[in-house]
Amino acid sequence: MRWIAGLLRLLGCIVLAATTVLAVGDVARSLASDRMRLMTIGEAVTVAGFGPSPEAAAAPAASEAGVFAADGRRADPLAVVALQPASVVLGLGGAM
Repeated sequence: MRWIAGLLRLLGCIVLAATTVLAVGDVARSLASDRMRLMTIGEAVTVAGFGPSPEAAAAPAASEAGVFAADGRRADPLAVVALQPASVVLGLGGAM
């Protein structure tokens, strides 16, 4: 059981390290553009090379990624998750 706890602790440290990298990038991007700019999970996955190319997957509109789409249908859960700030979500996950 100790190795499971150690493995989870190591995984938490790796997630917190990724959070720090994303947070530093967010700060640099915000300073460069003179407004607060947080990288979303969808952008982070695309930049890491795991998602579709930016041309293939356009960012979902806010009306498509809300609780309800514009025509009253339910929204795609992945579109909702993709719009969340990556550094904040990873930071909360790594701290748990």
